Amino acid sequence: MSTTDNELKRQVQQLTAQLAEAEHQLLLTNQKNEEMAADLLLLEELGRYLTSSLALDEVIENVYQSLSVLDVDVILLGILDTDNHQIQIPLLVKGHQKLAPATISLDDRHSPAVWCVQNKKELLIFEPDDITKYFSAERAGAQFDKMMSTIVYEPLIIGDEIVGCLSVQNPTKHAYSKEQIQLFRALASYSAIAIANALGYRKLEQTLKALKLTQQQLVLQEKMASLGTLTAGVAHEINNPTNFIHVGCENLAVDLLSFEAFLVELAGGDEADKAVLDSFGKRTAPLHEQLTVIKDGAQRIKTIVEDLRAFTHLDDSALKPADIVECLRSTVNLLQIKYIKTAEFVVDFKSLPELICYAAKLNQVFMSVIVNGCEAIERKQSEQQTELLGQITISCYAQGEVIIISIKDNGCGMSDEIKGQLFDPFYTTKDVGKGTGLGMSVAFGIIKEHGGTIEAVSSELVGSEIMILLPLAPVI
Repeated sequence: MSTTDNELKRQVQQLTAQLAEAEHQLLLTNQKNEEMAADLLLLEELGRYLTSSLALDEVIENVYQSLSVLDVDVILLGILDTDNHQIQIPLLVKGHQKLAPATISLDDRHSPAVWCVQNKKELLIFEPDDITKYFSAERAGAQFDKMMSTIVYEPLIIGDEIVGCLSVQNPTKHAYSKEQIQLFRALASYSAIAIANALGYRKLEQTLKALKLTQQQLVLQEKMASLGTLTAGVAHEINNPTNFIHVGCENLAVDLLSFEAFLVELAGGDEADKAVLDSFGKRTAPLHEQLTVIKDGAQRIKTIVEDLRAFTHLDDSALKPADIVECLRSTVNLLQIKYIKTAEFVVDFKSLPELICYAAKLNQVFMSVIVNGCEAIERKQSEQQTELLGQITISCYAQGEVIIISIKDNGCGMSDEIKGQLFDPFYTTKDVGKGTGLGMSVAFGIIKEHGGTIEAVSSELVGSEIMILLPLAPVI
């Protein structure tokens, strides 16, 4: 009976011990589950944080902030730029100090970032000797920072597409646990998604902006074509009666001279009384003056029509030789009429060789720039409450194989901020409904289309100068 009791006690003790061990294991499992749940919650929050923005700058800052959960001395974020055959480094941190953005050529065979991106593989170094798993000793020694013992590079991949790489580094050997490496991998995955989204959104914005600009350019070109068609019709309709007026004036002048001769003959010819002849002269002089005014008016109409036809260049849908001086002159003649109370136009046109160009498009550029100068003068006149005329100075000359055109005004000028956005599509300082913000951006595109450059020099309250440089040899 004693033996049986002892055996029973032993079994009870074993069962009690097993139960205690099971309870302990259950407690450990619960703790691990709680830790995993906490890690998953943290990861979910970090993932939400990383992908919360479509602005690339904000995404980069979020990546930097999210890596604060790891003990890092160096952070490197690389974004693949295949167009320029390089890796852009918008985020580089050493010793908790952000350094200036940098680039790494894809031809740099010593770069771990290049290795990571080109191979689409993870790079794990926990102590210096691990470098030789990825690079020869010679190549490793040429590139790696010997102060860093733990170096981790993770490729940023979406599907099969490589976006870039993310690296954390620490001077201590085996600085990161398996759990921390797993967390870093997860952060890299979320970073890849966030960066891909931001890059896609940026590309979409650029495409949308380009489409809007193209649409507006097509509208402007259609307007120019319509203006050219209208001008051609109007020119024909106006030229006919203008020619009638001109011919009629010439005939009237001849008839008036004949009538004067007839009166002199009636008065006695050479023997006519001087007082009578003087009286005839006083009566007919106003008629001569009126005929001169009529002829001048007819000539002015003819000149305006010719300027309109020269400005639109209806038939210039292809590259053709054009006289830039005449293009400028016709544009100035048209605008002087509108801004006669705003500015005095001063021109200095040197003799120039013909330029192979789209003349109508260049006229569009000249008009946009001159109109901007006149409006800047009007703004200055309004702000200073003065009626003093401003001045638009236009000059052109050749320098080597380049034609230089300067259009200068003494208007309100531009701040550095405005000048920096002058050629951006849809940027305007005008009130809503008074400007599309396309004039100067279209001008920039036209000059670039001709292989030239357009630059602005400006000082506030002093004025602005737009310099246009056009190569004589067509490079279109």
